[in-house]
Amino acid sequence: MTDAPGSARCERIRAWRGRLELLGEHVARLLALERAALRDGPPHPLELAVQERFAASGRADGVVTLLASSAAPHGPIEIRGPEPFDFASEALAGGLALLSAGTRPPLPAAKELERLAAARAQLAQARVHGADELLWSGADGALLGATTMSLFVVEGATLRTPSLASGAWDSLLRRAVLHAARELAPALGFTLHETRLDAAALARADDLFLAGSALGVVPVRSVDGRALPPAPRGAPARKLVPQLKLRLHELCAARFLPDR
Repeated sequence: MTDAPGSARCERIRAWRGRLELLGEHVARLLALERAALRDGPPHPLELAVQERFAASGRADGVVTLLASSAAPHGPIEIRGPEPFDFASEALAGGLALLSAGTRPPLPAAKELERLAAARAQLAQARVHGADELLWSGADGALLGATTMSLFVVEGATLRTPSLASGAWDSLLRRAVLHAARELAPALGFTLHETRLDAAALARADDLFLAGSALGVVPVRSVDGRALPPAPRGAPARKLVPQLKLRLHELCAARFLPDR
């Protein structure tokens, strides 16, 4: 692919324990296909090509990137990777350290290679300051999410995430987490809200986690150097996140394609 960096649209797909998660949805979004038709029909040839590429790599985990030219949307798709995760497995298990980074401009409707390169440069700067990820806000102070992942806040029996109206990125895993949470809410006794969040919501939180297609659901261990204590025994947060991860695992295994 010879496009200038900003003209290439991209999708990043998480491969976890030998399985590519939400592969069909990533292919559908990249190619602007109808998700319902893709769900009901056989796997798209691009899905099969990605699966073959991943199997040939011999890796169990990693990230596969698909690139398509914005100038030629029906042209060839480049498959890159799989590459290692951006964070070591210990960091993913133990939680990421977040650093407030100030205001971020609105993101484009589609992922672009140029934005991905900028995000990686921003993450490199975060690590210089002892953080793993940056936490961004809008011009009005509303929390938007991390550089490459969506933010979820657990407070008591309530799960909140920044709304799209406040400027949050409409990621595929965000959709899947919201879908799984709506299914689990009645049984687990919690409520779900897409809303405007500010810094005060972080101070009240019993738990925080991030969600992104390339990394899955990842806990947060600290914000701006303030360690987050574990949720008390018996608190809704203690059972919510494990149940969400399990349900997401089931949905991905079923080739689930979350609707808007």
